[in-house]
Amino acid sequence: MTIGKVHFTQEKETMLMTLYARAMQSQWEDPILPDQWAEDAVRCIDYDFSKFKVGKIGAMITAIRAKNFDLLTTQYVADHPDATVLHLGCGMDSRIFRIDPPASVD
Repeated sequence: MTIGKVHFTQEKETMLMTLYARAMQSQWEDPILPDQWAEDAVRCIDYDFSKFKVGKIGAMITAIRAKNFDLLTTQYVADHPDATVLHLGCGMDSRIFRIDPPASVD
């Protein structure tokens, strides 16, 4: 993978915080939310993630929140296989890869 220099405005840096928290938590021995995509993305972005000071609690809270949304989305898609799902404000979220919806879902 190619590592590139990333420049974000202060508002857009917020999407990197949750990406970094998911990547950190995914690396735990027994992760709540395995997220290889987040890990790979963080490795490919030349950015000083340490300035976020996410910490273990922040990473855990981010992972629990994402896991709950993954479970709710998975259940909804199972109940509505022809659904159209709109993921507002998703930033650099990898939910689509984690839930892997059937081809019938838009």
